Amino acid sequence: MELDAARPPQMRSLSSLLTPHYILLVNGRLAMMSMVGGVGGELLLRKPFAALLLLAPPAVLGLMVLLSVASIIPFMLGEEEGDEVFGPFTPAAEALNGKVAMAALIATFAIEAAKGSPIF
Repeated sequence: MELDAARPPQMRSLSSLLTPHYILLVNGRLAMMSMVGGVGGELLLRKPFAALLLLAPPAVLGLMVLLSVASIIPFMLGEEEGDEVFGPFTPAAEALNGKVAMAALIATFAIEAAKGSPIF
């Protein structure tokens, strides 16, 4: 008995990524990671977010690219997001957390710019 050869996954086009859902997903993930890293950096180094970004621009940019690619690859390989639920980790919760993180990131930059010092 012969085994069927595994079919390679169907690749999607990059233009199909330009939907509000995936833009929100990627930006939300970047904002969540930025908040975690920024708060940790502020607590350790006692510098504002903007100063932390200037400490290592290649590392920050590299991490942003890595997280973006990691979010896009499953979609490009044809996997559907939104069906998987793991306890409280649902697509709706991720979207909400991403929106809150984006708002918090903007608020943090604005408050620190007005205050002239780190918040945390």
